[in-house]
Amino acid sequence: MAADPFPFEVLEILGEGAFGAVCVARMTNDPLQRQVAIKVLKQEYASNPKVLQRTRDEARMMSTLHHPNIVGVEQLIEVEGRPVLVMELVRGLDLKSILRRSPYGVPASVAMEVVRQACVALHVAYEEAVGDDGKPMRIIHRDIKPSNMLLSVHGQLKVVDFGIATGQFSGRESRTDSIVMGSRPYMAPERLDRSPDTPGVDIYSAGMSLYEVMTGHVMPLSINPSSHDKSMTEHLDALTAPGMTAEALDDLRRLIRRMCAYDATFRPSARDAGAELGRLIDSMDPAYRITLEAFAREVVEPLYTERKPVPLRVAVKRLEDNKLLTGAIRSHPAKRPPLRSPELHRRPAVFLGGVFGLVAALGGIAAHKLMIELDEADGTAVAETARVQFWFPSDARAQVGPRSLMLPGSLELPSGSTELDLSFNDGRRITCRFHALPGTAVRYVVDHGHDAVSVDDGPAIPCHGANAVK
Repeated sequence: MAADPFPFEVLEILGEGAFGAVCVARMTNDPLQRQVAIKVLKQEYASNPKVLQRTRDEARMMSTLHHPNIVGVEQLIEVEGRPVLVMELVRGLDLKSILRRSPYGVPASVAMEVVRQACVALHVAYEEAVGDDGKPMRIIHRDIKPSNMLLSVHGQLKVVDFGIATGQFSGRESRTDSIVMGSRPYMAPERLDRSPDTPGVDIYSAGMSLYEVMTGHVMPLSINPSSHDKSMTEHLDALTAPGMTAEALDDLRRLIRRMCAYDATFRPSARDAGAELGRLIDSMDPAYRITLEAFAREVVEPLYTERKPVPLRVAVKRLEDNKLLTGAIRSHPAKRPPLRSPELHRRPAVFLGGVFGLVAALGGIAAHKLMIELDEADGTAVAETARVQFWFPSDARAQVGPRSLMLPGSLELPSGSTELDLSFNDGRRITCRFHALPGTAVRYVVDHGHDAVSVDDGPAIPCHGANAVK
């Protein structure tokens, strides 16, 4: 019988992303039977050139990043034509998972320390990592967020997932496309404008992450410059941190305000942000200064031990990857799948919340549809005209009916259903439909690689066109 071409025994699925899954695996060809983490592309992307290029570039970048706060990469192997990234196994949880069990945030000293260590990692990636040619690689992560920060059971912070990172190094295969990739609301405003990436985009994300880890919820900042700072001030004014003096708390607010500044030139460097966080931690009342080691021992380790992994065969089915992963599952007998989702069984409140959220969303859609119908019927539900503010990249021009804009600005338009046409310098033309109301702000965004618009900072509304981003 032919040997199994997959040199791992998959033990657990740690998580799933847009392009692949990260698994705990035992190396079957290693006499020590070591356990590692492996990142496997989903079958549907196995032949996608861009995804394959980014995977290989990620391996090249991370293989040069040797630092305690960055997850280590051991090797990149190819199995049946598909790249498999072999990484160090971090026994711990990402901060997003920890926040699910700490909905009001973690202690201030813990939140500041994990972000401080993340800033150290960002500084190393951009300033100190050197490529084969001896030049700095200038690595920018571009997707810093709590779910990409792992805290080990021993209290060490690891930055993970450099899948959409950019850098300057020899042998690079993929190019930095103009499309926006990342996770809202952690994305810096300039990324939505498709401006060149700078280290400031990671600092913005780190500041947003710091606020979330401290409070348990995201700071919903506006994407419009006129209201961005006002919204941030309102949220930071309500920020509290037991154990910090009033003066130190003001310093922390100022630091987050600088890290999340709309203008990237006002943001501190990763080194300076990390140093300021270290100073603030040292200034805290010792009774409230909790170390990462103590937090990990009391919180992370019990959660890690009690975690309930997704059954392997369920995960493989969900990943639709019978070709590669099924053969790697040896020691786990098949079980009859439960009649109802174990996640819903364990968390009925989450299920009910989802039901009520769906009902609320449907109600909002119905109300919006009714508003449009009233408008079309007699024009009395909304004003006859509406001044609408438009935000779009510098390499585009906008047109709404006979009215056009060469730069972001406002137009007086008839109220109701409206189409925005955007023409880009690269020849692309797209059409985006929205509903014009007085005071509406419409901004072009790229959502999961697709052209879209956001109305009043709301969810992305897909655009269409023969040359739209795919």
